[in-house]
Amino acid sequence: DYQAEWATYEALSDSDKQHVAPLRRDLQLEALVEILEGDRKVHSHSYRQDEIIMLIRLAEEMGFTIGAFQHVLEGYKASHEIAAHGAGASTFSDWWAYKIEVYDAIPYNGAIMHDDGVVVSFNSDSGELARHLNLEAAKAVKYGGLSEQDALAFVTSNPAKQLLLFDQIGSLRAGKDADFVLWNGNPLSVYSRPEMTFVDGRRVFDRELDLRMREAKEAEKQRIVALIETEEEEAEDAEETEETEETEETEVGEVDDTAAEGQEPDATEAAGADAAEEEEEEEPYRFPDLADRDYASNPLVQAGSVAIVGATVHTVSSGTIESGVVVFQAGKIIAVGGPGTPFPDSAKRIDAAGKHLYPGMIATDSQVGLVEISSVPGSVDTAEIDDFNSDLRAEVAVNASSEHIPVTRANGVTHTLTIPRGGMIMGASALLRMDGWSWEEMTALSLAGMHLAFPGGGGGGFGFFFGPPPSDDEIEKQRKEALERIDKMLDAARAYDRAISAQGAPRPDVDVKLEGLGPVVRGEIPMILHTRGARAIKAALEWAQEQELRIVILDSGDTWRAAEELAAANVPVIISSVMAVPGNPDDAYDARYANAAALHAAGVRFAIADGGGGPGTDDRNLPYQAGMAAAYGLPKDAALRSVTLSPAEILGVGDSLGSIDVGKSASLVLTDGDMLEIRTQVIGEWIDGRAIDLETKHTRLWKKWRDRPRPSSN
Repeated sequence: DYQAEWATYEALSDSDKQHVAPLRRDLQLEALVEILEGDRKVHSHSYRQDEIIMLIRLAEEMGFTIGAFQHVLEGYKASHEIAAHGAGASTFSDWWAYKIEVYDAIPYNGAIMHDDGVVVSFNSDSGELARHLNLEAAKAVKYGGLSEQDALAFVTSNPAKQLLLFDQIGSLRAGKDADFVLWNGNPLSVYSRPEMTFVDGRRVFDRELDLRMREAKEAEKQRIVALIETEEEEAEDAEETEETEETEETEVGEVDDTAAEGQEPDATEAAGADAAEEEEEEEPYRFPDLADRDYASNPLVQAGSVAIVGATVHTVSSGTIESGVVVFQAGKIIAVGGPGTPFPDSAKRIDAAGKHLYPGMIATDSQVGLVEISSVPGSVDTAEIDDFNSDLRAEVAVNASSEHIPVTRANGVTHTLTIPRGGMIMGASALLRMDGWSWEEMTALSLAGMHLAFPGGGGGGFGFFFGPPPSDDEIEKQRKEALERIDKMLDAARAYDRAISAQGAPRPDVDVKLEGLGPVVRGEIPMILHTRGARAIKAALEWAQEQELRIVILDSGDTWRAAEELAAANVPVIISSVMAVPGNPDDAYDARYANAAALHAAGVRFAIADGGGGPGTDDRNLPYQAGMAAAYGLPKDAALRSVTLSPAEILGVGDSLGSIDVGKSASLVLTDGDMLEIRTQVIGEWIDGRAIDLETKHTRLWKKWRDRPRPSSN
């Protein structure tokens, strides 16, 4: 109607317009007119099939075409309708379950829509994912079997087409903008790095130059630091000189008795200083290694024996065996060797020639089993409201029927360290096997560690809406106040522990929170400190030494800045995420990518995690975190170790898990390639010797909707 009114008005002559009231402009209606006339393309935020089809029918009724559906996580349920309408689809590669509308989202979404004729792109919606869209594209090869060319188009030519800019960007053609990247390998490989980036023919990134500039930047930093230190020293010297002159004026004419007796005036003081210096140089306190913990074998005993023959066996502990043989029985590995290794005639033989066999991966910062749909409170059971929740045990709240369990294990993760959240002392984590009818059957190690949110990490929650971040002094003040409360709790726990073990003394009233801290103060389990940033890590090391606690650092910040201190203290680290955006504005773009390599070079023991399962992420992506670390300097064998044997050792179960050795749990993964590569498929899996069904909610939906008949109306 608005369009018609303006058409009528514009058709009037100039003289007629002088005799009618001018029309009032409505900018919202003008935008809709542009849509109806095809001058403005609709990119519609969407999730579910119902709303997608609804908008398509509305567009058809009103006579306009939708340019693209954004996110469109149930696009696979409406792919025929989207294709028939002529709309594009810009989706996430594998996000799901972060709210109810995307509980049916599957990583095969892009492939199904592509196969049904939709122009598909992958978007990021995240500062982190935007930095590695090439790896997101690789997931279209893994989930749905697209060719590498078609998968790469998801982040190059297809988004250009959706933006109506394919005549200028999106492919390498004469006459197009000179926008291109030089890679050091296949861009769909997790091990590849961009070496140069050009925009409009201008080189805007050069890795080699960037590395040289970092050296110059660091040299300039050191120059400024030295200058400041020199100025401070000069100021101190001037102050000392002034004090000395004042003292000499006051003491003029006085006689030094010791000098009169013929003794050097400072000899005694020097001797005392030497002794004090010797005392200061005593052996520093070393945090004890984690004692071996008992890995609870799966009560669901493996039936019979199995021999996997011919695979490339990646033992992790003792190298790689070509055409190897691995035999397991009753959940334990009983033989590992090369070709010709004998095995029982009764064993089930699995011919794995051309395949790769790995130990199962362990996700060490997980909420699997505690969270189903992030935005639905009734399906989230991670936290209590108290500051001190040392009585909490993660395993008893685990939903053994969670859809996240099969999804996680289907990509080679056989165990997770599931962690509670909330408060200062968050509660005890549990090492869970991704197999079992109940939480009791899933629990491989109860009380794996007590988790503490170490105070005063800084960062986050500031900016436009929240004001400036607190000062360093304010952070230190907050940390000191919080640690005083925690120290009192630990002192009370030690007293309680002595009281309940005292012979003949009256037993104190039961206090479940103090009782929960008993294994920590006795040194039986580690206190796992959640920190953020190097300053918090260094403060945590000092605090733990004072408290004589066995600790593990779980850090979401720049751990590499405290590598020397961590190595000296022999404290292991769980790196919460390799792919996260750097936390400090002056950090190098690859600071988090190279974090693990820096820790490895310093001799720090560490495991790599997947960031705790934040919005849209999942522990199934754990291997790609390790692969990215390998792309930025971590040796590949160390990267594989960081998600297998290292987490097992940090949790004290290295004698049972994490490598392919005789006597260890037969928790194994069979693949068609490198397990850390995104395009690799998991084709077989065993947990404690039991064969695992790799079907998931996602594969069931993929098979169902992949084969959906085309609607007759289309």
